[in-house]
Amino acid sequence: MRSVLLYAGGMLRASTAAGLRRYLERQTGVFRADVDVFGDSVRVEYDEELISPDAVRGHVSDFGLRCGKHATQVRVGSLWPRRSARPVTDTGGRWSEATPREARLAPDATSELREVRTRVWVSVLLALPVLLSTADVVAWFGEAPRGMLDLATRWVPFLFASAAVLWGGWPYFLAAWRALRCRACDATILIALTLGVSYLAGVGALAHGRMGPLLASAVVLLVIVLLGQWLELRARSSLASMTAGGEARASGVAGVSAYAVVVVAVALALASFTTSYYLAGTAFLVALVRAVAVLAVANPDVLVLAPSAATRVGTALAASHGIGGADAATLDSLGRVRTMVFHGPEALGVGEPEVVEAIAAPGTSDELFVSLVASAQQTRDEPTARAIMSFARWHGFPLADVDAVESSRPEGIAVRVDGHLILSGSREWLWQHGVELTTLDRLAGEVRAPGRSVLYNAMDGQAAGILAIADPLQPTARLWVSELNHLGVATVLLAKGGGATATRIGQALGMACVLTAGSTADAAETIARWRRERGPVAVVAAGSPDSNLMHSADLQVLRGEALSPAIAGLRLPDGDPGALPHALRLARATARTRRRSLGFAIAYNVLALPAAAGLFATQTALALRPVAAVVLASISSFLVLRYASSAGRLRPPRRGETATRAGPERAGRTFVNALGPPRSRRRGDVHAGKFS
Repeated sequence: MRSVLLYAGGMLRASTAAGLRRYLERQTGVFRADVDVFGDSVRVEYDEELISPDAVRGHVSDFGLRCGKHATQVRVGSLWPRRSARPVTDTGGRWSEATPREARLAPDATSELREVRTRVWVSVLLALPVLLSTADVVAWFGEAPRGMLDLATRWVPFLFASAAVLWGGWPYFLAAWRALRCRACDATILIALTLGVSYLAGVGALAHGRMGPLLASAVVLLVIVLLGQWLELRARSSLASMTAGGEARASGVAGVSAYAVVVVAVALALASFTTSYYLAGTAFLVALVRAVAVLAVANPDVLVLAPSAATRVGTALAASHGIGGADAATLDSLGRVRTMVFHGPEALGVGEPEVVEAIAAPGTSDELFVSLVASAQQTRDEPTARAIMSFARWHGFPLADVDAVESSRPEGIAVRVDGHLILSGSREWLWQHGVELTTLDRLAGEVRAPGRSVLYNAMDGQAAGILAIADPLQPTARLWVSELNHLGVATVLLAKGGGATATRIGQALGMACVLTAGSTADAAETIARWRRERGPVAVVAAGSPDSNLMHSADLQVLRGEALSPAIAGLRLPDGDPGALPHALRLARATARTRRRSLGFAIAYNVLALPAAAGLFATQTALALRPVAAVVLASISSFLVLRYASSAGRLRPPRRGETATRAGPERAGRTFVNALGPPRSRRRGDVHAGKFS
């Protein structure tokens, strides 16, 4: 499967993107089409054995859009390029920038703005004679010869209105015809019907000797429609330039909703005219004006702009804040995450533990004690074991070969080294093997301190000494872990190998729990169970994590490493896990903005269509006129774009800064009751407890 990125210019309205998406996905060999209404581009995933890039480009041209001369082939799953970036081409397995001969960049949006602005001014000039030729205006000049009166009130408005509607509205009539031919419903159909019906009604009134302001209303509607298009193009271009690198796709739900609004608006306009004229006995022109108002007030564009603009702003903010791989799907997944699993202490950015003090028991030399214990730790691949071996090497103590491993468990080991039986682990481990602990307890009391753990050691059944091990935590680690808990995300530390070090770190940071799994398969099975019971799970890892474990989660987060193309994931700025709370707030703010703006778009169409049809007129004397309806439709699009751009006020935290709303003192709390009932827990603090 291949992917082709094409420039698609000339989208008159935002809902055209949804229509293009539906049209392309009906073509044989096309799997998916993503249309960026702000970047004037379309990315198509296709089967190269069934359809070629030239054929895809031909379908875009058949839809009535200006398409780039050359197709740009990119990898499936790659991010949208910046509007001003050079496309990427396939060079036999190596990916490089394309030259101007290999790919045609999208032209500057100012050309489209200039074209629409020209149509606005010319339509205004053509509309002035029509407005000045109404009967009321002509009456101001007193009596006039009948021939002059007919010329002023009939032929002048007819000629100028015809020129204005045919020239200014021609792009909409052509786009509506192509949309119907391609079985795609968008706002151009409603606009073409509004202008066409208004113009024909005005011409019919003139033919019957009625000098009403119907033609004046038609040209006013045209001017407002063109002005609304110009303002929308400006807003889309401005948002695209401010959110370079962002991603905005016309989703399938938005496309279906826009399609439904067009169908419902046409059906409601016909029903309104039929009931008003034939059943209620309303005058023909009154019923017709009411039907035109229904067509004019419907706004399918706002249903496409609402999710697209919010997603564009969110992905652009993530890119500007240094969060890599944050496309639309990744932000959606991150916003729904309820559990965050950190794959080992290194995923937390806390570093490796280190031995800060070693005390040998009376009668045992320091060199022999440290050398034998470090030699025994060679059998384990665990942060604490590596810290002990590094401590021995740093002091120049030799490491002996291991004779045999008698026992190795998370709580301790029993290893024969150079003829000696070495026991190393927790106090309970040595007590189970019958070691006298009085001396070791006294030594441990001298070195025990907050942030330290004590490792008991024995040689041939006798006390050998203790090792004090400190876990170097970052000063802000506890604060951002607390902030994740405050945001309603359960934090889990996955212990690799022995769980002693991970348990200490997890308790020190106030994490919900520490997961000690016997193997990666067991950990993946546990994560899969959490996904089913408690919602989406994200795995945070560093270095080269196990692919099976990463694929068991809904989202992968890597500290500066390459992402797996088969699963959604993101990269943290500078590999700092402290950016996770900010990324989570950004994802949730994007989803919240998308939901609210989409709710406004739906509410607008649900309320405006019946109001224009006159359903509320009998109770509230409210009846929308076509001019007011067009103004409302333009204002609704502007408000959605304005609200979506307001999400850009979310700034990234400065280095070392946290944003826990409860303040730093909250980090000192002991967290309890981690999960609560699965999926029914209220959003709020997540406390440390035990996962089942």
